[in-house]
Amino acid sequence: LRWLFLVAALLFIIKLCLLPFAQAVDADGITRILMTRQWLENPSIIKEGTWLPLYFYLMGFALKIYDNQFYTPVIVNIILSILTLFPLYFFVRRIFSAPAGFFICVLFALSPIVFRISFLALSETPFIFFLMLGANLLSKGLMENKNRLLVLSGFVITIAGGFRYESWIISGLAALVLASRFSFRQSILFFIPAFLFPVYWIISNYTYGNGMVHEFSWATSAIHTNSFSSAEDVLRRIWWYPLSLFFAFGLIGFIVWIREIIFVFWNRKSNPAAFL
Repeated sequence: LRWLFLVAALLFIIKLCLLPFAQAVDADGITRILMTRQWLENPSIIKEGTWLPLYFYLMGFALKIYDNQFYTPVIVNIILSILTLFPLYFFVRRIFSAPAGFFICVLFALSPIVFRISFLALSETPFIFFLMLGANLLSKGLMENKNRLLVLSGFVITIAGGFRYESWIISGLAALVLASRFSFRQSILFFIPAFLFPVYWIISNYTYGNGMVHEFSWATSAIHTNSFSSAEDVLRRIWWYPLSLFFAFGLIGFIVWIREIIFVFWNRKSNPAAFL
């Protein structure tokens, strides 16, 4: 664990040294910060919208502490990206081993996408932090048979659900896995707190906005925009998935990841937890 602290400290120093060279080029990140500043002029509970509200609360609070729209959001994301290493380590160590946990943390820290995105004012970094924190609590609760940890993990996951919609899908799938592989009671203990925010947001959008799921209208447009019009489009889309993994993990991580998938698949009967 002390080596992990060393990696975290070194990574933090490196990112702080690179901070002056960070460029806020992502349109979504810039728009989010401008919306956060507008919200700060008249703070209130955000009741509807396409983008989820917890990002604006988090960055608004940070800007109250240090009012610099260029550096403050990035510093917050850098800190959260470093803190993510610790629940990730304990999660992997619990399922595999301590060396595996450390190795995965190093790969995660050096991931081109993870490294780059921590310098952007986007919602992915806080989302990943709370998602990983919730996953760690969930695995600990299951392996130690502590139901209070399942409930606590649900509350943490619902915070992640206030940053990114992906959490809604992941937590729903996790609840189904719990019901099928563990027990229906454990699934409910996790599911109810995990879906507190999604239920609130759907009801709030229905009450104050344009319907329960109008925030997903962009997905309908994306389907038409990205429809296949030729065989070349199909081939480009097929190639897009391994290319995305390559950029996410880097060359070494990509090779290790593919090998690990194959290894875990062939040993799924002897190590069902890893396969799950």
